[in-house]
Order: sequence, then C-alpha cells, then structure tokens
Amino acid sequence: MRSFLTAVSVVLSLAPTLASADTTIRYTFSTSSPLTPTLNQTHPMVIYMKGNQGATVVDAQTTLVDFSRQQVTIIDTVRRKYATIPASEYGDKIGTSMATIMPAAGGGMASEMLKSMKSICDTKKPGTPETIQGIQAEERDVSCTMTMSMPDSLKATMPSMSVTLVERVWSAAASERMRVPGLWQLSGFELWQNFFMNPAGALGKMMPEGMKPMIDAMQKDQSATLRMSTEISMKMPMPGMPAGDTPFMKMSEDVVSLSTELIDDSLFTIPGDCSAEPFEDVMKGITDAVVAAAKGPEPASSPKPAPPASGADTKTKLEAAKQYAGRMEYATAEDIYKQIVRGEPNNIEALKGLASVLYHEDKIEESAAVLDRLPKN
Repeated sequence: MRSFLTAVSVVLSLAPTLASADTTIRYTFSTSSPLTPTLNQTHPMVIYMKGNQGATVVDAQTTLVDFSRQQVTIIDTVRRKYATIPASEYGDKIGTSMATIMPAAGGGMASEMLKSMKSICDTKKPGTPETIQGIQAEERDVSCTMTMSMPDSLKATMPSMSVTLVERVWSAAASERMRVPGLWQLSGFELWQNFFMNPAGALGKMMPEGMKPMIDAMQKDQSATLRMSTEISMKMPMPGMPAGDTPFMKMSEDVVSLSTELIDDSLFTIPGDCSAEPFEDVMKGITDAVVAAAKGPEPASSPKPAPPASGADTKTKLEAAKQYAGRMEYATAEDIYKQIVRGEPNNIEALKGLASVLYHEDKIEESAAVLDRLPKN
C-alpha cells in the first residue's frame, strides 16, 4: 500500500508538468454472447484529460473529474440531469446503485449460493511483447475459477456449478510511458481513479466475499491499458448453456487512437440545459437506459406474437414459447411451455425450454426439478 500511495503522490505532484499536454484516448468496447444476441454490441469510449480535469464519455453517460477538488460529476446526457459528489464516495455509491439490479439482491437461494462462492486465480506474464497503435505492450493473463455449492434441495440434480473467467490485459511498457505523449497522463488518471474513486469499493458491494481474490488479481498492476479481453464460461447443466469451456460471454476493450491535440474547455463543463438531481436518481436513469438498450428494439418484421389458442397444436405452441423467450417475456413463455407439458409430460423440447425460462426468472429450484425429469442419457 505504501508504494501505491507513493506512486499516487508522485503523479499528483507532477500534475502541473504533465498537464502541458492535452490528451484524448479513444477506445472501442465490445460485448458478445450466444445466449443473448442483443448483447452483441460495440460502443465507443473516450477519455479526455486537460490540466486538472478529466472526462469520460460512454454512450449516454459523461463523467467529469476535477483532480484538484477531488470531485466527480455524472451526467445523464439523454435526460439532461447531473449529480456532483466527492470522489471518495464514488465507489460506494456506484456499488450501492449497481447492487440493486444484481439478481442476488433479492436474497433467497441465489444469495445462499453466492455466499458459498470460492475463487482461485492464477496470474502469468507470457513475456511476448506486442505492438498496439505503435506502442510496445506487455501482456498479463489472469485466469480465475469460481465454484458455488447448490442449496440442499438442488444437490441431487446439480451438486455445484463453476464459472471460469479468463482476462488478458496488454499495458504499455514502462519505457513507453515516457516516450509516447499522453501515456503518462493516462497512467496518472488510472492511479487517481483507483485510489480516490475506489472502484474496489464498488465491486465489493456488488460481489460476494468469495470473489475478492478475483477482484484483487484483476486490478493488480494495471496501468496505461491498451487492450483487454475477457471470456466467461460456466459449467452447469442448463438448457441453452454452452457446453464445457465454451464462453457464454466475451468482452473486449481496445485503444484505437491516442492524441495530444488541444481540447476545448467546454468538454469539462456541465451543459447549461442540465439540472441537478440526487446521484442515485441520475444513476437509475442511466442504468434503465442501458437495460433497455440491452433488450434491443422490437424488430419491425417481428411483431409481438399473439398467445396461441388453447387448442393449438404442439408445434405452434413451441414456436410461440420460443418467440416469447427470445423477447425476454419469460412469464408468458413459461405459461405456454407448461401448457404443453401438462398435455405431453415427456416432451423433451418443452421441458428444456421450461427449465431455461424458469432459470432466467430466478426460479432455480423449479428449474432444477424440471431438469430432473429429463432423460439422463
């Protein structure tokens, strides 16, 4: 900790010298998942630094940082609302806001499973240098496996489940941070964020204690990040889940440009047409917009299907249930699958579909009970 505080102090003491170069770093952030096609998206992200000020722009959220005052301002650029708080409170407030939308927030079996979580991480440096945007980068790989015990009522069907996360990070080599204009400022910005904005505090509120080794391993030695890729896979006997080590979620972040051209001061000011509201309300508005975007717009070519008539044939009902599940209208899909199963108790496709939608509704015990009805071979 002492060496980290020393590094922060050095960066802050050099701030007036470093501030002579305005810096703009542009990234692309991509997500993909075979389970949820609406997550297959790519978003731009931009970091601006000028003097004692910084700004991050991602979609409908702009974050302004005042290094000298140690303040953070969050702006919802769609609703035109903002909130300013001390940087020291940022991590806790973000963690509290995000925890409210985590599936485990409601307690129950999901909470019980998370409390049993244990994680083991392995870190290595391949040692093969790579050039990214003309900058020599060093790779660091983190592989973490998290295991959770299932509640007693489910152990006969699913004794446990495990999640594997593999993260590869490429950071600028130490020598490059002095050679390339803008990299030193980026390193300082990242140090400032880690110390004053306390992202570990935010993760701590969202994640169970058993994930602490993973969080620590992922945050260690990250500075001047140029590229990052993350793959998440799960071993759990659930319909629709990729088998074995096939990732069900991929994320990547890449630097696409780094510039030291002059930046307009207006980028670091709150727009005049924005009004203040509590931090929690601003974050809720931004989060709601993100969730809505993840669901995606309803395609014009795929109007909302009408629920099938009770006398409809099985094929028609199965197709309707799949469409509702694809639209994340899981309650309706559940009702239709149950209609089929009542008439055809051994319909494998209906049982698998029912187990899947029940799982998405966090009805884990019911889902496991349905899985137990499937043939074991």
